[in-house]
Amino acid sequence: MASLLGQLDHIASMGPAAYAVLAVVLLAEAVGIPSPDEATLFLAGVAVGRGDLSWAASVLASAAGAWVGALASYTLARRLGRPLVVHYGRRVGLTETRLEAADRFMRRYGLLAVFLGRVLSGVRLVVGYASGLFGMEAGPFAAASAAGALAWSAADVTAGMLVGHRLAALGRFARAHALLAALAAAVLVLAYLALHRRGRRTARPSGRS
Repeated sequence: MASLLGQLDHIASMGPAAYAVLAVVLLAEAVGIPSPDEATLFLAGVAVGRGDLSWAASVLASAAGAWVGALASYTLARRLGRPLVVHYGRRVGLTETRLEAADRFMRRYGLLAVFLGRVLSGVRLVVGYASGLFGMEAGPFAAASAAGALAWSAADVTAGMLVGHRLAALGRFARAHALLAALAAAVLVLAYLALHRRGRRTARPSGRS
């Protein structure tokens, strides 16, 4: 809990730069650089719930980063070709087996596969490269990727925002009732000390007999 609050305070202290960080993290994940994409989106949502960030700006920044990353992976696949993508991509999970599975998925669902590939965890990395290798037209791919990136970003940021609302309410409750809690704790401590002293006095005569 303390670690989460510390991270949230750090996000709040970044100001507008937090949106740039969101975009960069999502872009890096889309091209295959290991990044805490979902955790970052969730934390941004919690910050939104606490009032530190804007919901619209967080969603747009993260969606833009994911979209640019998808276009970059698509372009790299078109330019490099399958052998080089497999050769260099195996380090980040772009194996021949995963690409073949993505090919079948693309042939069956087309643009819907691109949209779902932006939304579903575990296939975001593959879908951009697979679309480029599959030869999908750039315009439809860009549109489906943008829609999927917006849907995913909005869902994750909103989920975090709901948690942020609860944290903010908990913080307000704690501040409002801090004095009462301190008084209650003091009464409990005094009661414990009084009972403990009384118990010692009661036990003292029986020890002498």
